[in-house]
Amino acid sequence: MLKLFYAPGTCSLASHIALEEAGADYEARRVDFSTAEQTKPDYLAVNPKGRVPALLTDRGVITETPAILTYIAETHPASNLAPRGDAFAFAQLQSFMNYLCSMVISPPRGIASRAFRARFTSAASSWVGST
Repeated sequence: MLKLFYAPGTCSLASHIALEEAGADYEARRVDFSTAEQTKPDYLAVNPKGRVPALLTDRGVITETPAILTYIAETHPASNLAPRGDAFAFAQLQSFMNYLCSMVISPPRGIASRAFRARFTSAASSWVGST
């Protein structure tokens, strides 16, 4: 069984949603950021980066949202979470996921954030319109 290490209000939500959508057999394990659990030895043994999400599989731990989402899509092909057999479409999906993880999850602060929001809204609209 898979085990997802997550914390509310983080990008681990995407992995949680994907596991549900895929109908995966998994256990969700909350990491308590209010007590800095992610910095404690027990959690650092799971993910030395001290971040969430982390997905424990029968082959080891996977970290970083794009990698976890790809793993879920590949191990649950019937869920149609990612295009199969179309390398270009899959690369487009990867490109958008990485963009979201690098910009939306931790958007720029201050004046730059207004420009970011305008650019993201435009990019997201074109992505949604192209599918």
